[in-house]
Amino acid sequence: MRIATVGIFAALCFAAALIAKPASALTAKEAEMVVSLLEKLKAQGAEIAYDEDTAEDLFERDADESNLITKAGFNQKSWKTALDGTMKGFFATIPDAEINKTFDDARKRMDAAKMTAQQKQALTEMWSEQREKMAALRAQGAPFASTVSPFVARLRKLTLEER
Repeated sequence: MRIATVGIFAALCFAAALIAKPASALTAKEAEMVVSLLEKLKAQGAEIAYDEDTAEDLFERDADESNLITKAGFNQKSWKTALDGTMKGFFATIPDAEINKTFDDARKRMDAAKMTAQQKQALTEMWSEQREKMAALRAQGAPFASTVSPFVARLRKLTLEER
């Protein structure tokens, strides 16, 4: 019985170690390459708005045009890993107050708009979902925030500044 307990304990420790580790470490070189590629892709007309499909969409678009991503040494999987880590790390660097202000401002605009109660309810639910998604992205990006921090100004310019 004692041997079984030790085995179960060892298995639980191993599982906890796997869960606690980020799926893949993002290097500063990878983050810099991602930011540089995003700048080039945006200059070519690509929309830089992050969601779960962004990596695939940008990879396919680039494959049809200039192959900048593959020329930089990424394949589709490594590009997704690096882009996801970079963007989630970037989101983790945005102060809570800024995130809250963005959602509060959207709420104020909605309240001032002429909409039915049903429309406002639907929009409120959508914003709530978006807030939860952003919180999850920020939590997933926390391990990458320090790696991405040197590139925050460039990422802000790509994603948050008025277009």
